[in-house]
Amino acid sequence: MQNDFRKNIFRLLLQTLIVCVLCLAAIILIGRKITSDSKAMADLRADSVMQQNEGERLIMLQNDYKKIADNIDYVNNLLPTEDQLINFLSTIEKIAKETNNAETFHFSGDINQGSNSEPRNINFTIDLQGDISSFIAFLEKLKIIPYYVRINSFNIGSGQGISSKSQINLSGRVYLK
Repeated sequence: MQNDFRKNIFRLLLQTLIVCVLCLAAIILIGRKITSDSKAMADLRADSVMQQNEGERLIMLQNDYKKIADNIDYVNNLLPTEDQLINFLSTIEKIAKETNNAETFHFSGDINQGSNSEPRNINFTIDLQGDISSFIAFLEKLKIIPYYVRINSFNIGSGQGISSKSQINLSGRVYLK
């Protein structure tokens, strides 16, 4: 009887141990599955947020395009052709004369064919002789000419003082169609 009692306890303990091992294995497998599923859900959520942001940006771009669509031809017409570069030169000469600057203008190199981020363009340099106030007046008028111009650099070499005649070297770029 005592022997049967021990066998029953041993069998019961063995069954309990097997059940515990199976439960532990199930818990580990379920935990791994939950971890992989949550990682997959986080990735899907991140992709969804990214697509939503891209959709919002697309809508913003479309709305912005609607606002400027009527003016695209106007803006494109502001870009001179190669044949109209003489008009740009005349404008620079006129501004220099109006602001009491002696100027020497020349284009530097060939026309750059541009890229996706920048239209065709040609570099230029202007050497001005005048005082600082006339140079500032020149720059103010240069800001409002009907051409897209980028000033790359300018150097000022002063004579006897800031109000005396100075040598100003300016380099820039004018954009073309």
